[in-house]
Amino acid sequence: MSNPVIKNLFASYSHKDGPAVHGLVRLLRVTGAPIFLDVDSIPAGTKWRQIIEQAISKADAVVLFWSTHAAQSEQVQQEWRVALSFGKDIIPVCLEHTPLPPELSEYQAVFLQDLLPRIRELAPTAITPFEQFVRRLLLAGEPKRHDV
Repeated sequence: MSNPVIKNLFASYSHKDGPAVHGLVRLLRVTGAPIFLDVDSIPAGTKWRQIIEQAISKADAVVLFWSTHAAQSEQVQQEWRVALSFGKDIIPVCLEHTPLPPELSEYQAVFLQDLLPRIRELAPTAITPFEQFVRRLLLAGEPKRHDV
């Protein structure tokens, strides 16, 4: 069984998680995936709520960066509820082990905190540059310019 090609993604996240999310979105964009990110996709002077709803409606899937902050954000909740109402696939990317709401529990999640031990299994004697990059994203926020 092959997966359909995802053409457009929408990033939903709490701005309190911005540094890590912005780095992860840059990583996704390196693969060629077009991804809507509010801070660089909404022109100044436009009604941002309308733009966000339009972007969700046009997206093939919503990448939901989940954390304690996201769970407490009314805007994030509104975004995933709009995505559900449009019948969009949701890809939860858990930045920490905060439980997903019951409405999202059927979606397979990616747990970034579990990623580092798996990388360590692949290269047990050395920390790879990718592992260093992911650690900086998860622990220290946005990577420095020369890391990208």
